[in-house]
Amino acid sequence: MRDGQLDDLLIDAPDERIRPGAIFRARATRPMKGQGGLILSSPQG
Repeated sequence: MRDGQLDDLLIDAPDERIRPGAIFRARATRPMKGQGGLILSSPQG
C-alpha cells in the first residue's frame, strides 16, 4: 500500500503450473481447421 492505494501485487503460482515463457514438451494431435492452430497433448494431460 502506498498513499492508501495498492501499489503492486505479486502472486506466486504453484510449481506444477506452466509459467509464461517456459518451454514445455507437447505433441500436436489435431489441427484446428480455419483457425490456423493446433490442439496439443501434454504428458500431464
